[in-house]
Amino acid sequence: AIDFTRSRPYHKNDNAHIEQKNRTHVRELLGEDRLDDPSLAPLLIELHTLWSDLHNFFLPTLKLVKKERVGSKIRKQYERRARTPYGRLLEDKHLCGAARVALIARRAALNPFLLKTRAEELLTEIWSQQTAFAASQTAGEPVTPCEASAQAGGVGVRSESGPGLPAGAALSTPANPARLRAS
Repeated sequence: AIDFTRSRPYHKNDNAHIEQKNRTHVRELLGEDRLDDPSLAPLLIELHTLWSDLHNFFLPTLKLVKKERVGSKIRKQYERRARTPYGRLLEDKHLCGAARVALIARRAALNPFLLKTRAEELLTEIWSQQTAFAASQTAGEPVTPCEASAQAGGVGVRSESGPGLPAGAALSTPANPARLRAS
């Protein structure tokens, strides 16, 4: 069983560090819109797996080696050559033989072009399903009192001290669905 925690004990400001990859690993891939359809979970899991394989096995990155302050500036020093996380793991002396063989076999079975193509197909499918789900939610009976208030022309979320926030607009598909980039 995996224990789910948001931060380390006695480190109340940890969340920014834990969730720092949401921009590159989630938001650039799926966009900023909310995904409400629970039936999207298997597609999102498959997309995450493909995206992780593409990044870990085929897209090299420069790793920060050292960061030092020189006066008021911060000087960063990176590795001399970009490597994939897969390459770094193979160079690690702590990786045992069986795990090394399994990792090499997994890499040999992957094709970066097929991964990217399938990921783009999944993105298209996810956004078409989400659009259909959002349309069915706005066309049918309101699910929550807040949505009922918004559809009836109400002011939206109310607070004890005033009329509250304006009602939110219905979820829509982004103008340009996020496309995968090779860079």
